[in-house]
Amino acid sequence: MKQPLHKFLIALTSIALFLPEISAAEDLSVAESLRERIESATEILDLSIDNQPLNSQKDLITFYSDRQFTKAWLANGQPTPQAYQLMQILNSADQHGLNKSNYHVTAINERLERLKAPLNESEILILSVDLDLLLSDAFLTYGTHLLQGQVNPQKLQSKWDTGRRATDMVKILSDAINTNSIEQSLNELMPKQPGYRSLVQALADYRAIKDRGGWPSVTEGPSLRPNEKNPRIIELRKRLAASGDLPNDTVLDSKEFDQPLQQAVKYFQKRHGLEADSIVGRATLEALNVGVDHRIAQIRANLERWRWLPEDLGARHIMVNIAGFALDFVGNGEVLLHMPVIVGKTYRETPIFTGSMTYLVINPSWYVPNSIAVKDKLPILARDPYYIERNHMKLYRGWGANRTEINPLSVNWRQVNPNNFPFRLVQKPGPKNAMGKVKFMFPNPHNVYLHDTSEPSLFNRVDRTFSSGCIRVGKPFALANLVLENNSRMTPDAIREAFDQSDQKTVTLLNPIPVHILYWTAWVDLEGVVQFRRDIYNRDDELIQKLQKSF
Repeated sequence: MKQPLHKFLIALTSIALFLPEISAAEDLSVAESLRERIESATEILDLSIDNQPLNSQKDLITFYSDRQFTKAWLANGQPTPQAYQLMQILNSADQHGLNKSNYHVTAINERLERLKAPLNESEILILSVDLDLLLSDAFLTYGTHLLQGQVNPQKLQSKWDTGRRATDMVKILSDAINTNSIEQSLNELMPKQPGYRSLVQALADYRAIKDRGGWPSVTEGPSLRPNEKNPRIIELRKRLAASGDLPNDTVLDSKEFDQPLQQAVKYFQKRHGLEADSIVGRATLEALNVGVDHRIAQIRANLERWRWLPEDLGARHIMVNIAGFALDFVGNGEVLLHMPVIVGKTYRETPIFTGSMTYLVINPSWYVPNSIAVKDKLPILARDPYYIERNHMKLYRGWGANRTEINPLSVNWRQVNPNNFPFRLVQKPGPKNAMGKVKFMFPNPHNVYLHDTSEPSLFNRVDRTFSSGCIRVGKPFALANLVLENNSRMTPDAIREAFDQSDQKTVTLLNPIPVHILYWTAWVDLEGVVQFRRDIYNRDDELIQKLQKSF
């Protein structure tokens, strides 16, 4: 936790007693030295200290040029209160899952200590210039990380394309210095969404668990079931008590799988996206034995993902969590509708991006994407050309008005391969249509959309990676009602009539709705419960490794 600012000011006063004073002439020398250092690096961007390049070189050059190379963090040879306030913030960077070693904390502290010793004018000059540059670079780098994240999601193997926030960091720094608002200026750069703040608190809570020794593992063995007795149940009790899933006042040395323990296991299973049956089988045991260090790393990775989001998600927006198999329709900060979803298979991952829903189609046809046609349907057609008729499909050659319907029985399917597939498959509206009764369109380069399904039983599964990339929604009609509410030229009666019929109907939205397809493996739900999910697409490890690396 942060210490009150007045304590740091007291510490500043005591430190200042040891610092040598610098005359006005020497202040000018610092400015001249800053100018020379900046100008020498302007063309080749070679600003470095201790053989380490500074992170925000272009912004540093602009910042100091704009202020005529005057110092930002020193006055009369002494660090200003703002400098110590910044150091206090940087030392707390881990509260946001960021590594303070990226912000020159060690180098700055070393120079503050060296300033206490007797020094000649040349030594003071070099230390002062170094210190000012380090503090400015630390502010710019830390602020940028709060604003956009430490890792560029475009450089990850699985890209995150949601439109990151941007601002003029030089202006932010200048205004913070001029108005003495270091802490406020940096706080305003972090994500505003409640989900981010809740996850920051979860990070603190799990670090506290780690400080208490973490949690023990549960020995491998047969499934543990309600009402049985087993020595491993003592391990289970201690494990759940350490993470707060089992109340602390519960007896921990009992071998009996009693009712309170059953409830604790079920609670643990729910918040880890497991089958909530109170049975400690393979999947539950695996989740129990994930260490607290990994959970902390997982939280840090998801805090970083929050920093990749746009500033404004939209007053009314749809948020899909791929790893959580869930969709939320949010209106003015309130979740108006929550539902399960089905996402892409592990070899046909649903991409991460932001789109804008502009229309929906009632009773849609399914124009089978070529990738699905050649990978999934062609092997079936080679064995059974009647598949097309049975599934209310039509086969075409060509596109648009020039397309020609083909009798699938006239095709020698064994001679067709993915490289010479000239056809297009279209499934007519109806009960067997893969799109179900409605699809929600937000045009995007991935050709991904939300839609109903002809296989609603799949929503009963815990792990729902069954689609070819698009997202099947568990409550399509409730979603359509919210999407179309005061948002279409069609009357509610006309909309209901369209759903009752079998003809295809396109409904344009008066106001587009932002759709955010995201990937959270750790978050805090509306009840304040920390949720974890299995990393279905193996996207956490790459991000965790990059976050652990220093610049």
